[in-house]
Amino acid sequence: MGSSFSIFEPTMKAAAILVAAGSSTRMGFDKLTAPLAGQPLLFWSLQAVQDCAEISMAILVCAPQRTEEFAALAKSFPKISRVVAGGAERSASVLNGLLALAPNPPDLVAVHDAARPLATPALFSQILAAAEKYRAASAA
Repeated sequence: MGSSFSIFEPTMKAAAILVAAGSSTRMGFDKLTAPLAGQPLLFWSLQAVQDCAEISMAILVCAPQRTEEFAALAKSFPKISRVVAGGAERSASVLNGLLALAPNPPDLVAVHDAARPLATPALFSQILAAAEKYRAASAA
């Protein structure tokens, strides 16, 4: 289920950083791998990025001790080019994701909390279109 339109000129590149490095302490259990509609919750964010036509590549950021586990889950999503370790805080995890986009950074980057499984390819498309126009955008 990809988006139905392209918002970029052919030379425009967009990437996504999926931040999944949290510990789920407030939840009381590991929500990233908890089943949701027959798949781990993380699967739904990975699928939304995979199905967004405007996103050409993505970085999955996870807890350092989970990189192998999450790399195994991400291998069925070709747009996930790397799985990298996150930091102690969300800002450090996002930075690690941004650094993983080097040496050829995209024009736009969508940052998504991977524990929020209801994002759609269309939502990513809309946010990227707004970011292209205004240089920054956020879904709320």
